[in-house]
Amino acid sequence: MHRHGRGLHRVCRLDELPNGDKPVIKLVGGLKPVALARRGDRVYAFDAFCPHGKWNLGASGVVVGDGRPYVVCTGHGGVWSLVDGRGTVQKKDAPCLKLYRVAIMNGEVYVDLS
Repeated sequence: MHRHGRGLHRVCRLDELPNGDKPVIKLVGGLKPVALARRGDRVYAFDAFCPHGKWNLGASGVVVGDGRPYVVCTGHGGVWSLVDGRGTVQKKDAPCLKLYRVAIMNGEVYVDLS
């Protein structure tokens, strides 16, 4: 994995990410675990652990919705927007999920940690 530009880190090829509802955890920059979810040609990157109960979103997370996708943590039923990071747990406001900017260039996926 190499760095491209200021904060971009190459993570993988787009075709290495499964297209669907299950996030995959990748180490970005060799240090930071980040969850990646692919929905068609769009890739979302977010913290690998639920901000409420610290559950691993690669194991307990499910991505739902197309126009406004959400990640659902099956641990305590938390739901977070992959557009703005806002979420709820059992219908109460929850800490925001950290989102990361993704760039896809020449079939390669880059994540911006800055």
